[in-house]
Amino acid sequence: MISGLRGPRRTLSFIEVGPQRIQRLGVGEDGEVREVGEPGLGTGQKEAWSGESAGPLGPARSFLAGLFLPKDWPDSVTPDYLEYQLWTLPTHVTGVMSHALATTSMLQWISKDGIGALGRFAVSARFASVFDEDPRRWRLAAEAVTTLGLALEIATQAYPGHFVLLAGGGNLATAVGHGLGHPCFRVIQARETHFAAKNNVGDVSAREEVWGVGAQLVGLGASVALLRALESAHATPGVVLAWVGIQAAHVTLRAAALSRLAFPWPNRKRAAALVAAHICEGRVPAIREVNRGESALALPPGDVALGCTLGEALAAGAGRDLAALCATYSAEAYLLTRHSGRCWVVLRQRAGAHDALRALWQAAWLEAHPGEGEAAGLRAMQAAFPDFQRQAEAQGWVLGDSLLGQGPTRLHDAE
Repeated sequence: MISGLRGPRRTLSFIEVGPQRIQRLGVGEDGEVREVGEPGLGTGQKEAWSGESAGPLGPARSFLAGLFLPKDWPDSVTPDYLEYQLWTLPTHVTGVMSHALATTSMLQWISKDGIGALGRFAVSARFASVFDEDPRRWRLAAEAVTTLGLALEIATQAYPGHFVLLAGGGNLATAVGHGLGHPCFRVIQARETHFAAKNNVGDVSAREEVWGVGAQLVGLGASVALLRALESAHATPGVVLAWVGIQAAHVTLRAAALSRLAFPWPNRKRAAALVAAHICEGRVPAIREVNRGESALALPPGDVALGCTLGEALAAGAGRDLAALCATYSAEAYLLTRHSGRCWVVLRQRAGAHDALRALWQAAWLEAHPGEGEAAGLRAMQAAFPDFQRQAEAQGWVLGDSLLGQGPTRLHDAE
């Protein structure tokens, strides 16, 4: 908790903008960071920094915007995005109603489908911001959840008395799997524009449809043949065993297919591999080399808190002389301290993807040179980063599109 300022005269002042609130921070002559009251911003500036709207409906509008609109809307999408979505929403509603009324009159099926829709809604709202950074990992997570859902639906044949419970749970799990997997598929489609090497996106998309429909026809034919063989042999339990084997092969093939993708933009895992190779070997690995070495199931490295608050960065007595810390990083769009076994990076308002990469490079250098201080790491980064950037771009890495999972807090210099 940051207390109110008392006693020593305030010598430095910042405005810290986080996802929940804006606060003015003062740094006294004793080096302690304290909250010193309201930021004193104009309405327009506060809305611009926080993304909230003034008035009694401001919090509700902010909640709905965070739920339905992409991050950094409207700058992150084309101008027709919102209008299209507003017209598409009632179209989906009427389509679902028409399908439900035309295909079934059984309440249990409508309830089952409603549970599934709720699962897709919850997943899309909760995880919308994480799919871009690591679509491979979330796509495999989707396969695991979908497998659970299919298993529950198959169990309805053995336990028909619990149909609603099992079918509803299975539909919920498969819907959650769909909610996790479909956005990842869209990310892969949108990001893999290098498939269309000659501006032939339409042709490539049409060929993807051919691949998909062809595989669907083959799968349907194989399923009919397998089911007929099992029925003729009166091997009802064999259906379950066949499904287990086919689903295991499906998940294995999915993982193999995902491992073949070569994403040209760094995420946290790929950025860690790039900066580590440059620091230790003086080179930047090729796109395919890094992607093949990336584990889809591994979590992003947790040794750097990127986009933390000023209070977190200065905890445990780290960087108590904030004026000196700010002077040291005057040419950078971030501040970096090290304590509790991690590097803590405070991002200034102007920080972009390259600035976050500079901070990660410095943090990796400090990890490789544990006896050195932050200032030495900063000098090493400033000297070596131009070579890192040159080599990375020569290898085809798109550093400007880096998705590094930084926290939402940004630091503004108070006027």
